[in-house]
Amino acid sequence: MRRDVVRQGLWAAVVAGMATLGALVGFGRAHGGWLQPVNAVAHPVLGTRALLLDGFDPAVTGTALVIHLLAIGVWAFLFTLVAGSRRGAGLVIAAAVFTASVFVIDQHLLPATFAPGFERVLSTSETVVVYITLALALVVGARLGALERDDA
Repeated sequence: MRRDVVRQGLWAAVVAGMATLGALVGFGRAHGGWLQPVNAVAHPVLGTRALLLDGFDPAVTGTALVIHLLAIGVWAFLFTLVAGSRRGAGLVIAAAVFTASVFVIDQHLLPATFAPGFERVLSTSETVVVYITLALALVVGARLGALERDDA
């Protein structure tokens, strides 16, 4: 049972991590600084430099990727623990409620120092799209993990 939850959590983490990174890079490219939203995630560790850098820097971008993927991984594992056994509309609704909770935590409950950072360089609607992407990716990742379990 635990191995199944871990497998499903890994699937959800990988899919959600890559999907949200894709959204951040896409919005960054549209703004002319393709990595600025990604780099902004490193601001709790590296400060304002991370918020301003719009290109690749091994230290800033590397730090941002680690922080982003770890955070998404934690959220993905929590999601699979609370909703991974759901299917169909129940899974989609659970992902929407869970991701809305993540949004409230990230954007309203965390001190600005620990907020994700990309919301500082994206518009409100773009930020919401990143969270919608997270919700959809959690559904896809959780289902892929469950399908792998069902095939085994």
